[in-house]
Amino acid sequence: MAARRTIFLLGATLAAVSVPYLRGFVSRDELNLLQDPDGWEYTKIATANGFPTDHPCFDGTPHPQECRGTLTLGSEERFVKKIYIQGQPDTRTGRYKIDNDELTFFDEYDTQDGPYKITIDSREKTLVLQLGSERMELMLEKEYRSRNKSQNKDTAPKQQE
Repeated sequence: MAARRTIFLLGATLAAVSVPYLRGFVSRDELNLLQDPDGWEYTKIATANGFPTDHPCFDGTPHPQECRGTLTLGSEERFVKKIYIQGQPDTRTGRYKIDNDELTFFDEYDTQDGPYKITIDSREKTLVLQLGSERMELMLEKEYRSRNKSQNKDTAPKQQE
């Protein structure tokens, strides 16, 4: 009887310790979402000093005529980041590595950027990458287009009859 109780307590302790630890890993479903072929749309960026960027591009409100940016994480651990400001492209490519709940980029010059802490909201289709006080908020590109399409319908001026 004492042996059963000891085994039960060991099992319960192991479960209590391992569940929070396992939550730090990116799940298979989250990885599939991260690697969506259409990528992610940047929605908001706060700089390393914690202040939002001066340019209104990534203040949380869409400005598709002025600027936009996407991040695509391929299944072959390759990334493409495209930022357009007033029609001028800035494209970066390279490889990335996911380790537990952290994402590290290595650009075309093998310069390391990160590791960023990954926070994925599968229901809202959002992704946050955070490194210290630097924070990037992204939305799944398909979801971003869908939401903007519905917002444009809601805010379009109604014609009088």
